[in-house]
Amino acid sequence: MDTKHLIFPFSPDAMMQPKYISATHHVLCHQGSLTFTINNSQHRMVAHDYAIVPNAATMSEVTWSDDYRGDVMILSEWLIRRIRPHNNYHVTGYLALSQNPIMHLSEPDYLTCAEDIALIRRRFGQNPHKDPQTGLKFSESPFYDEMLEHLMMVHVLNLYDIHARQMHSGHLPERASQLVEQFIRLLDEGHYRNNRSLAFYADRLCITPHYLSEVSKKVTGRPASFWIDMYLADETIRLMTTTDRTMTDIAYELNFSSLSYFNRYARKLLGMSPTLFRQRSKERMG
Repeated sequence: MDTKHLIFPFSPDAMMQPKYISATHHVLCHQGSLTFTINNSQHRMVAHDYAIVPNAATMSEVTWSDDYRGDVMILSEWLIRRIRPHNNYHVTGYLALSQNPIMHLSEPDYLTCAEDIALIRRRFGQNPHKDPQTGLKFSESPFYDEMLEHLMMVHVLNLYDIHARQMHSGHLPERASQLVEQFIRLLDEGHYRNNRSLAFYADRLCITPHYLSEVSKKVTGRPASFWIDMYLADETIRLMTTTDRTMTDIAYELNFSSLSYFNRYARKLLGMSPTLFRQRSKERMG
């Protein structure tokens, strides 16, 4: 597996590097504490906490205590798609973690996660294409990448199980889960860039806007409009922090009728004007 898809950085400050801004970050804290901010909300990890940050572009101000010790895994979007298990829990889990990215693990769950990561780290560090004694290259192994992907998938399933138990989630009605998954798929496809109306998504799903909002509340705890705004906020942050496009260009790309309307909408999502947000992001990244 290419190292651009899975990275074990030596220090948590790698989480703030611009080249990893679209990646997903997994952090397991063994000792001490680590603090970070997501969309102006501060989160603090302590020993036996596990954090998942699906969009590093929303993260800032990463600091840690002198006695901090932990594991950080940075996963590319490509790898996340490859290892996502085929069940409908990823919608509920992903959306819940986007609001509260930290899980506090029991001792058995902590040991499970620590063992998973230690195994993945060890196998990832073993180059199957070179003889460790001579350094000579072997022919490429057809199984190495698949083995690593399955190890990662086992770890993700363990995280799903832990998260579901902590949420005390029972089995949701299959139809409700399917509708929300289809709704999120529409957002994943980028329709939020041009469509912020519930009516658009409800029409695509052949249900009413009211029912879409209600089923979203039942499955995720939030109305459908909340997730449209969340996707739009993440995309706005990405465009402002990873491109040099003007605010007018960004407003046009996100289908706002005017720059003033975009500024009002972005201020509501970000808690400050988009210009100030971009300025602070540049200062943070040096």
